Amino acid sequence: MQGAAARRARVQTGGVTPADAGDDPRDLAPEAVALARRWAAAALAAPASAQARAGERLRRLLVDQRGLETAVRFVDRVARPDDPAG
Repeated sequence: MQGAAARRARVQTGGVTPADAGDDPRDLAPEAVALARRWAAAALAAPASAQARAGERLRRLLVDQRGLETAVRFVDRVARPDDPAG
């Protein structure tokens, strides 16, 4: 019984070790699924800091009329590829 409790504790902290390789994977599955769900929920709840900073910069640019005009000019002149047919 102590072995199962020890495995459960390692899975809950993300510390599953190679020593568990001989164990029946079905014993670890419920805890592993619960851990994966917690990690996924945490990832969705807190955007990556770089992503959040980029979003904030874009928001500040577009909220200002001159920033919006600059963004549109940039896309029209730089980011949009030339149309060879046009």
